[in-house]
Amino acid sequence: MENKYDVRFCSCGRVHFIDQIKVDQAIEKDKQVLVICNNCGNSFIIGADKTYDEYLDQEIYNMYSYGMRNTEITDLSKIDSIVFTAGEQIRMVTGGQATYHSSDCFIDWETEKPKDISIEEWEKMQRTVHTQHTINYIRDEDKLEQMSHYLVGIDWKGTKYEKVWS
Repeated sequence: MENKYDVRFCSCGRVHFIDQIKVDQAIEKDKQVLVICNNCGNSFIIGADKTYDEYLDQEIYNMYSYGMRNTEITDLSKIDSIVFTAGEQIRMVTGGQATYHSSDCFIDWETEKPKDISIEEWEKMQRTVHTQHTINYIRDEDKLEQMSHYLVGIDWKGTKYEKVWS
């Protein structure tokens, strides 16, 4: 299956799905895509370096992505397109949405703790994705399938997106 989206996880807890064709077209022109999160303002560059693989006897692309925090872009000649995206929300068992993401953990820091739940239980809830609500919220089969290939703190068990490593 060909990837329809380039998936990027933002530190604000949103997931950005960038059209893979847009990324591929930029790379073919030896350019980059600048992505800006409409939710938190974070931005990052997606690009690739072309190299020749002697074993495969062909040119290959080494993809890269890096954050643009506290960076000034003065030369736009390497930028093929700029994508502004709010991203998709990740729903949490707290009833709220993820407001933070780091490596393999989504966290909801903003939903207020109910009085009848212990601090220990609440802290666990803050770090637990409500997978079915997230699936219902995003609803796009291609996005969900692509996102399920990443080990980012979503338990896909019992869903059609479950992978061997879940």
